[in-house]
Amino acid sequence: MDERDTGGTVVEEAAAGKRPGAAAEDRIASALRYLSERLFDPALAPSAVARHVGLDPWQFCRRFRTATGMTCNEFIARRRMHEARKLLARGDLLVKEVAYLVGFEDANYFSRRFKSVVGTTPTSYRKGNHAGAGRPGERPD
Repeated sequence: MDERDTGGTVVEEAAAGKRPGAAAEDRIASALRYLSERLFDPALAPSAVARHVGLDPWQFCRRFRTATGMTCNEFIARRRMHEARKLLARGDLLVKEVAYLVGFEDANYFSRRFKSVVGTTPTSYRKGNHAGAGRPGERPD
């Protein structure tokens, strides 16, 4: 068996003193660290993460979903939206600025993605969490 494709065989893992499946878990842990370090990079994509952990993209996506219960793209979107909610709650940044800070190059696309993940627009979210937030005299987006 090719260790790169399987994450190591059960025999190899046992010989190395690891429990079966540990190599695959190590790769997912490495992928999660990689994602955390590059979360706000607009070019972040599952294929880059797969390369980083030494798996082909299909194999990586299958393993990632099995380990986390969501696709890599869903994971990235949810993490970015979590950070966006924190920034919007502060109330001192424009929606456009939040979009760029969390890895979106297009503020309109960010707003659509935010609404699909969170269930409300970024502007409504900010207003609902912090009435009167924002810079005086500025439009929120």
